[in-house]
Amino acid sequence: MDDLDKYYEIDFIIWNSTLGISDFVSIGEIKKENEELLIWLDEPYDFVGPLKLKQLLKNDELQFEACVVMTEEYWEKNKNELLIQSYVKQQHTFKEFQEELKRRNKNKSQHHSNQEIQYREILCLPLQGILNTTQIKSAYKKIAKTEHPDMGGSHENFIQITEAKEALLLICE
Repeated sequence: MDDLDKYYEIDFIIWNSTLGISDFVSIGEIKKENEELLIWLDEPYDFVGPLKLKQLLKNDELQFEACVVMTEEYWEKNKNELLIQSYVKQQHTFKEFQEELKRRNKNKSQHHSNQEIQYREILCLPLQGILNTTQIKSAYKKIAKTEHPDMGGSHENFIQITEAKEALLLICE
């Protein structure tokens, strides 16, 4: 096993291009399986593995999930290019994230807009334009006089009217 000790002293770089993070890492464990040396990285990256040591040393890099494990020489030689690629990837991811937020907010505001129109209809208010609290309360009182359960209106309708009033008052604030 002494011939394997030299590998424990080699520092590698672990690189996550999505996050733009690099870190030094060494080998934590080596196992020989079918004439192949399999490695796992040392803490805190001990979940990374098994990797084929011979392939890593030959190619100077190995992909593992979202990360690339590479030799220091490979990192130094390609660092600028890797950083540029990472920056481009991060910008693309950020742009996609912003577009998704815009889409969700648009859907959300569209939903609120549709619901606001329904509330305005329930209270017989104008479907467009800015409402003030006096308009909303007046419309509510007028309809509540006839729709209140004590005045022969249905309980369900009265709940809808009250909900519409409360929602529109919140929007008004």
